[in-house]
Amino acid sequence: MSATWHRKTYTMVARIIKSTGSTVTERTVYAQKFRRIFKADNPNFDSLRFFQACGVGKVAKKRSFKKPVKRRKPKSWSFF
Repeated sequence: MSATWHRKTYTMVARIIKSTGSTVTERTVYAQKFRRIFKADNPNFDSLRFFQACGVGKVAKKRSFKKPVKRRKPKSWSFF
């Protein structure tokens, strides 16, 4: 019998792993084991997103703007 996994299942498992009083190392081990199962069932499974939901992955900070680039005058323009 083959199990079918859904997005609700992924979310539920991630919440359970995150809510356990385990250390980050133990949660990482659990998340890796479930990741293998979910990835085998769904090749489009996003492991990074799952790890973040489990509380073991680093959340990437999105920047809303780009840092301004300092532009220097070319040496040929330095008249003064």
